[in-house]
Amino acid sequence: MATAWNALHALCTDVVTAVGLPAPSHPSELGARLTSLGASPYTVMVIERLHRLSADALREPAAVTPNAGRGTMSTPALPLGRMSNG
Repeated sequence: MATAWNALHALCTDVVTAVGLPAPSHPSELGARLTSLGASPYTVMVIERLHRLSADALREPAAVTPNAGRGTMSTPALPLGRMSNG
């Protein structure tokens, strides 16, 4: 989980810095930077929830296993729209 979060955070930070914005100094700043670039509130919410899930996994790995706390860390299904290849 931590590896996945680190990869997502690095990708988002690369996007933010590529357009000239300062890199977030704390994960909580990432959402604001992405919002300023036009990310939807839903996208930012999912990223923030993934960050919390990663932090929870580091603190208490058993809390984020598939059978732990059914529904407590659930994220609504992402709407899968048409993806363009360009």
